[in-house]
Amino acid sequence: MGLPMALNLIRAGNTLTVFDLNEMAVDQAVAAGAGRVDSIRELSKASDVVITMLPDVPEVEAVMGGENGVIENAKKGALLIEMSTIHPDTTRRLAEDAAAKGLRFLDAPVCRSSKDAEAGTLLILVGGEESDLESARSLLNVMGSEIEYCGSVGSGITLKLINNTLVQGIAVALNEALMLTEKSGISIDALSSVCSRTAASNWLLEKAYPNKVFKNDFSLGFALDWAAKDVGHTVSLAKSLGLDSRVSEVALAWLTEAQEAGLGRQDAFVLSKFMAEK
Repeated sequence: MGLPMALNLIRAGNTLTVFDLNEMAVDQAVAAGAGRVDSIRELSKASDVVITMLPDVPEVEAVMGGENGVIENAKKGALLIEMSTIHPDTTRRLAEDAAAKGLRFLDAPVCRSSKDAEAGTLLILVGGEESDLESARSLLNVMGSEIEYCGSVGSGITLKLINNTLVQGIAVALNEALMLTEKSGISIDALSSVCSRTAASNWLLEKAYPNKVFKNDFSLGFALDWAAKDVGHTVSLAKSLGLDSRVSEVALAWLTEAQEAGLGRQDAFVLSKFMAEK
């Protein structure tokens, strides 16, 4: 997601400096006009705004923390925009560490697909001070077509996790419905027709599954590994709040089982095939 977002920022005329362990991604950004640095420390010292888009908590903590990290080396008053999908506790802790160094902080995870990242049509969920959002709005508008202000720091990532976990919960229920339908000798078209006219109507059945699952197309869009990671964070959050999250736990159990079967780097929709073949 990070590379196409960076390319859109460059095309919009922003001066961008990039750093990544993936040299191929850095080369593409530099070819498009970005500046290259050799360390996070160097990037942080040179930037008024630092945007991070990383896989999970360990990577974000490694980039943000420590004596060579963003928080220790960023200019006083710089704005940090953390766009990764991580645990809200980590987000809030990093925001507190940033504030102690005189830095501003937004969490701004994204929804939608890598194609939307390329097109600049992401939905961006923002948590933090509204004044900081206004400072960042011109940049966020380049990367996304819609910006949703969610509240205080941590609220953006919390809603992102809730959204992603709801999708996986619906997917597991839909997969069971599809198996029941087929085993009962009823056509999927009949199921789709009925559901589209009742409270069972859902985007997965009407849009996503016809374009992917029913065509047996599991080319990578959103990896099953990332789906499992997101649902895992949601279950952890629910437990910390004393909530019963048994539906989310069922979705996590299925995703974990599919990971153990070696499907983690395939598209998350492969879970439908995995469940059907169990």
